[in-house]
Amino acid sequence: MLRRTFLRGSGALLGLPFLESLRPARAAGPAAAPPRRMLVIMSNMGVTPRNFFPATPGRDYDSTPYLDLLAAHRERFTVFSGLSHPGVGGAHATEKSFLNAVPNPGRSTYKSRISMDQLAVESSPVATRFRSLVLLVGKPDIGLPSTTRAGVPIPPESDPAALYKKLFVQGTPAEIEARLDDLAKGASILDFVRDEARGLARQLPSRDRARFDQYCTSVRDLEARLADAQAWARRPK
Repeated sequence: MLRRTFLRGSGALLGLPFLESLRPARAAGPAAAPPRRMLVIMSNMGVTPRNFFPATPGRDYDSTPYLDLLAAHRERFTVFSGLSHPGVGGAHATEKSFLNAVPNPGRSTYKSRISMDQLAVESSPVATRFRSLVLLVGKPDIGLPSTTRAGVPIPPESDPAALYKKLFVQGTPAEIEARLDDLAKGASILDFVRDEARGLARQLPSRDRARFDQYCTSVRDLEARLADAQAWARRPK
């Protein structure tokens, strides 16, 4: 019997809580370790340092007004200070350097690179449907901090309803097949672009090859994302 088992009667339905006796046979035995996750939060208004960072170091530090809110979890987190990125100034422009520490984000010569969260994605096994979720509340003041290896900003999701659908709504069989068809078309277009790129690369002067290599890296990254999406498309959410 599945967890979806319901008590039925008089046209009413009552969802049951998780009960060991209703646990599917395939789920018996030791549970697999859950995937490790990383959560990064950027507050573009920042925090008042004296209200966040303890004045004394060590395990027995005196708490602060902000950390008082997390008092129940004190033994489960560590506070680090002194981690400001060198050379990163420029008021709200520093949003762009939050996860990559690239200096001088306010200058026209600023050139982004892969952000810390996406580097973690690259070095982690594919254990979840979405390897990365980039979310946004409101509108960015200057730039977006999550970027690909080529330094391209990752568009964030800011619509709660769209996010809920993405995470929890399975879709009809027809919708799933349409999604797979879209993914297959995307993969075929990338195959064409990649083949054309190989021919073009041989004709480029050395000064353009670095930029072209970044482009190819972006294509490879998108191919990997498409492959991941296809593998998960028919699995229940």
